[in-house]
Amino acid sequence: MPRREQPAGGSADEALPPKDLRPMLAASAYDLPADDGSHAFEMKWDGVRAIATVADDALLLQSRNGADISNRYPELAGMVPALSPHRGVLDGEVVALDGAGRPSFERLQRRMHVDNPPPALVGEVPVAFMAFDLLWLDGTLLLDAPYRQRRALLEGLDLRGPHWDTTASQTGGGADLFEASRALGLEGVLAKRVDSRYQPGVRSRAGQKIKHVAHASLVVGGFLPERSGAGIGSLLLGYHEPGAGSVGMLLRYAGKVG
Repeated sequence: MPRREQPAGGSADEALPPKDLRPMLAASAYDLPADDGSHAFEMKWDGVRAIATVADDALLLQSRNGADISNRYPELAGMVPALSPHRGVLDGEVVALDGAGRPSFERLQRRMHVDNPPPALVGEVPVAFMAFDLLWLDGTLLLDAPYRQRRALLEGLDLRGPHWDTTASQTGGGADLFEASRALGLEGVLAKRVDSRYQPGVRSRAGQKIKHVAHASLVVGGFLPERSGAGIGSLLLGYHEPGAGSVGMLLRYAGKVG
């Protein structure tokens, strides 16, 4: 059961939100878990993981390593009145959408390291916070509550607006959602055990990420040494491509891999 925080000299409703919570991380998996109702499935968003604390009429946005990144995304400050009269700590992803409404990490890169961005950049590359978990609400710490209960509380907040939204989550139907994510050009899906507690900073198989994997046949054309010079640091890869006219097959550089 979720527990109430009891501050010294005050009631539980006066409790302060927890500080420095680290996101719970999902383990990689190649196959979807059994579709027996034990897991909820969500789309996987390609963005920057963030913990959002809405309290004291202010928004604190912290990165995966705990850094304060609030001033990088001023358009998210509207989450404070949107959540009122509640106070909460939410887990989610900051994303930048392309013209088709898909998350684009390439677009987000223009924003993710810019403190106090100029209005022109905010207007050109707007971001959104996609909330998918609730860790604390109005004095109640929810880390020990099962995922299904945390999600129900999150959805009850109806957090939706021009720069924030609550992601969809469904119990069962993982295979259909996985294929839908492929058709939409998304990374894949997340599968979360509906009875799991939230473990800050822990990579747990209670949450699994299943990505679409592209395959290609490549040629090893060389290598770069490690910085120490003691061994191979990365392989230089290429692919064959038909040449024009009398030119036979060409070897094009594809990139390097560790």
